Amino acid sequence: MPTRNAYRHHTARFKLQVCQDIREGVRSRSESIKEFRLSSALIQQWMTKFDSGLLDAAEDEAPDQPLRSAYRRARTKGRATNDGTRSAA
Repeated sequence: MPTRNAYRHHTARFKLQVCQDIREGVRSRSESIKEFRLSSALIQQWMTKFDSGLLDAAEDEAPDQPLRSAYRRARTKGRATNDGTRSAA
């Protein structure tokens, strides 16, 4: 059996489509889990966001790279660097 990366990224558009299909009865949660190899917990998270109006296909349009960079900087602040000093950023 081929291995796959443990972490997969799903676009907001895909999440929205899966949730809409479930709500409209196009496919059940079980069918979505099997067809797309998703966990039931993941679908539940998406459905919760979908039902509260927080899941939006426009999320794909704005890249979050600056946010990821800021997160990485915050995580490494104060850690020792290769030269033995502490990082300031």
